[in-house]
Amino acid sequence: MLQTLKELLVVTVIAMAVFRLARPAALSFMTSADFGRRRNAWFALTFTAFLAPDIWVFMAVAAVILLRLGRRDPNPAAAFLLLLYAIPPMSVRVPMIGISFLVNLDYPLLLCLCLMLRPALRIFRSGKVGFDRLDFFVLAYLMLTSVFFALPEVSRGIVMTPTVTDNLRRMVETFLGLFIPYFVISRCGPTPRSTLENMAAYCLSAGVLAAIGVFESARHWLLYADIMSRLGGAVQVYLMRGDSLRAMASTGHSLALGVILAMTFAVWLGLQVHVKGTGRRFGITALFIAGLIAAYSRGPWIAAAVAFFLFTALRPRALPRLLQATLVCALIAGVIAMTPIGSRIAEVLPFLGGTVDSGNIDYRQRLFDRSWEVIQQSPLLGDRWALLKLQDLRQGQGIIDLMNGYTAILIGSGFAGLALYLAFVLLAFSRAWGFYRRSLLQSDPDLAMAGAGILACLAAISLLAYSAGTMTQAITLSAGLAAAVARSTKEPRARSQIDATRPTHS
Repeated sequence: MLQTLKELLVVTVIAMAVFRLARPAALSFMTSADFGRRRNAWFALTFTAFLAPDIWVFMAVAAVILLRLGRRDPNPAAAFLLLLYAIPPMSVRVPMIGISFLVNLDYPLLLCLCLMLRPALRIFRSGKVGFDRLDFFVLAYLMLTSVFFALPEVSRGIVMTPTVTDNLRRMVETFLGLFIPYFVISRCGPTPRSTLENMAAYCLSAGVLAAIGVFESARHWLLYADIMSRLGGAVQVYLMRGDSLRAMASTGHSLALGVILAMTFAVWLGLQVHVKGTGRRFGITALFIAGLIAAYSRGPWIAAAVAFFLFTALRPRALPRLLQATLVCALIAGVIAMTPIGSRIAEVLPFLGGTVDSGNIDYRQRLFDRSWEVIQQSPLLGDRWALLKLQDLRQGQGIIDLMNGYTAILIGSGFAGLALYLAFVLLAFSRAWGFYRRSLLQSDPDLAMAGAGILACLAAISLLAYSAGTMTQAITLSAGLAAAVARSTKEPRARSQIDATRPTHS
């Protein structure tokens, strides 16, 4: 228990510092009352997770906290995004008479039930919102992959037995946990303010992760390892890259931390033009970069760099800015190269001669070659039994890691699944691009940068899918933001669809 209290103290101090320093920037997008309410909920959930004796106690107390917040918060989507990574990925099976269990209740699903389900029902009941093509493709992809997927291994060489109950359970969990957040975020309001608020909340959540990650890497101390094992989450293993600890914070894995920070770094690029103070903007950017370095994940590093240069290319006076950005990046890289951090970075990048964990790159190539053989046998809807045919790809950890997201989709749901996935991703790109172009035509380049940030985020996720899995939650959230900004210019004088149907509170 003493170890848990020490970890709680460190997490609390780091989070308090981040919330305090980020407050002026956050207040550019949300009210002081909303900021304080969501921050307090973050601390309440964190204290509950660290002090709860078991996961059922945590879920019960967390539900009370979230339901109370959902009734009082004027933008539940922003509260959802700020709290999404407050707690590590932990789940518990909800018992049910007649079947083995009802659903796997994890923390993100609890968030959706307590914060997002009510506004989603209000939107449906309002009768003002219809389904469009993006909604259809997102829902079709989620439902298809709930039925057609590569059966996971329950033990070495033995995969899960498929049943109708399992398929129904996955459909319910996917609909509530992924489609409902996308649906609410995509309809957060016909003016850009709510979307900017959601983007800011997402960045604030990731900023806390980045600061905790930097501490973990510097002190070689994973701060959420104890509560993960105590509350039934996956046991956190100290992953090393060379002599450096790969930070995880509350994400459960260093690659997950890198993916989240690469995404939110891209989103932050679109927001930072609305924040006053060069020093404040530089400080937040530096925090994201430091967090990315602490995760020691090569894919997110490359994705963040691509997002940065794409965003720069979309800014006014693109060519001079690109030249300036290239020179600044070269200067920063030169300074870092002269420090111990520079040598550690070079050791893990193959194109700089690095050899640390180079086997992962070879494994990805072998994975693609062997997977393609399986895909060719069942191209339309994939092969549910694929893992039994890929036993030669088992790694030293004893798992078959389908780290290539596009390959994983093809194996699990074939070209039908990949077509739906690419359809909604490309349509989300189109929506964000349309908002970007309209804002420029309306002589509002600062507002256009929000669309540019979402475009950069979508590009980063599309690139990361090659090496970090399908990242369904990440891409649906980003698609929701893209749809929200696209809707925000259609009815500039209308009230928010959520606000118009939300009951008032004294």
